[in-house]
Amino acid sequence: MINPAVAENHNLGSGEICRFRLYRALSHVKMSVGGGKMLQVFYANISTIDIEDPKNLRFCGEKLEGMHNKKAIRQSMGARLLLCKALSEQYPGIPLPPKLTENQNGKPYLAQGGIFFNLSHSGDYAALVLSDEEVGVDIEKLEPPKIAVAKRFFSKPEYDWLAKHPANFYDLWVLKESYVKALGTGMTTPMSAFSIVVGDEITLAGEARNDFGFYLFKQPEGYRMAACKRGVREECGLSEVNID
Repeated sequence: MINPAVAENHNLGSGEICRFRLYRALSHVKMSVGGGKMLQVFYANISTIDIEDPKNLRFCGEKLEGMHNKKAIRQSMGARLLLCKALSEQYPGIPLPPKLTENQNGKPYLAQGGIFFNLSHSGDYAALVLSDEEVGVDIEKLEPPKIAVAKRFFSKPEYDWLAKHPANFYDLWVLKESYVKALGTGMTTPMSAFSIVVGDEITLAGEARNDFGFYLFKQPEGYRMAACKRGVREECGLSEVNID
């Protein structure tokens, strides 16, 4: 996931942005739940997680290797613990910690379990989406709009729309991030290569408008969160989870 502040501070061009890893995410495989589709988004406050607790460390393992910044460790650990908590409640047959592998683009996914998922974190919160289709999720802590970032990285129609609706910068940012993460291609897909239309409905512009469903949330307070699912838009559940 690209942090808007990182993009702004480093004055990155559209090619240079590819050097950043998009994924704090996990996904893969397909499963039908009770014969029907399912889509669930979870979020959790991770600010009080004990990063030295042996149990927490056991669930995160190699994910934390080489990390020294306590904030980054807490965020990464919190996202992984949110995944484990949700899997233990929704799919108790999946062993924990879950075994992960990666696709050809370096995106991690479950080696077993038959469900797609994706993770994100920002500030004091982590977010997770579970689905039977390819999905992406992004969460961002609200700060003053960074319209200059949009001019460099968004499509022209999006930038023109934001010039009239600057307060919606983070709405569009999390929607775009969630879409790229749902694609599973990382930053090989430039943020300016597609447009998202925000109105009564949220869709991709052009012929692919019905290929993905988008979901925008104003929870938790002080954040924006979005999920994107491949296929027809369906009902989406939203839950806050206590992982302490």
